[in-house]
Amino acid sequence: MTLPPEDVSQLGLAYVGIQPSLLADGTRVLLKIYRLAIIWHDMEQEIEILEMNGAPLLGMSLLEGNEINIQAVEVVSSPSNRFSH
Repeated sequence: MTLPPEDVSQLGLAYVGIQPSLLADGTRVLLKIYRLAIIWHDMEQEIEILEMNGAPLLGMSLLEGNEINIQAVEVVSSPSNRFSH
């Protein structure tokens, strides 16, 4: 899972370290790793997230064993209210 720096800061996540990573365009980067507690299938678990600019991304390891159905809808939101619910 990835989160942009402003979200990592707002959530106050615990820093774990650095991970060398290869992006889809072939670029090699060093990404900061943080620990995040989530509720997944009604159970709390800790996962590592990578700090990366852009929209948050959900990793395939969380999705393994799940069926995914997507309905695309237009959503208008601002970064300032993303964690207010």
